[in-house]
Amino acid sequence: LPPSASQPWWARVYENGDPDLQGWVENFELLSGGSNYVTDGPVPAATSEGQPTTLWIPYSATSSVPDNNRPMVVLQAGPNPMRGHTKLTLELSEAQEVALSVHDVLGRHIKTLHQGPVGAGQSSWQWDATDKHGAPVVSGKYFLRIDTQRSRHVSSITVLR
Repeated sequence: LPPSASQPWWARVYENGDPDLQGWVENFELLSGGSNYVTDGPVPAATSEGQPTTLWIPYSATSSVPDNNRPMVVLQAGPNPMRGHTKLTLELSEAQEVALSVHDVLGRHIKTLHQGPVGAGQSSWQWDATDKHGAPVVSGKYFLRIDTQRSRHVSSITVLR
C-alpha cells in the first residue's frame, strides 16, 4: 500500500559516509521486488555515521498506486527566503481540519501557526520567524508542515537574519 494519513511509512536509514549528516535527504526511492514504488525528496534527516535514523516518508510522495480520493492541498510562502515576515497561503479543494506548523531541520516543533477547521479555497497566515515563545529563530532552513484529515505536506522556507 502507498503511504496514507492513517498509515504513514517510516524507513530506517543508515548513513556510512559523512560522520554527521544534518539537513536533507535530497531524494530517495523505495524499491519493492526490484520496481520503484515511491520516489520523493527532499526530506529532513539527521544521522551519525553508522547509526540509524528514522526517515518519515510523506503521504505526498509520488507513488505508483494513485489515490484519487486525496483532496488538493497547495501551500505557498512568500517571500522565501524571508527576513522578518512571510505570508503563507493555503489552498484547499474542500473544507477540512488543518494543522499548520513550523519545524527545524531536525524535525523539532518550532511553532503552531494554525490548528482547526479551514474552508475550501484560499486561506492565509503570517509567520514572523519566531518560535512558540515569541523568540526570534536563527537563520537557516525550516519546514512548513500541513497536516489535514487525509494527508501531510511539507515545504521548506529559509530565514535570513
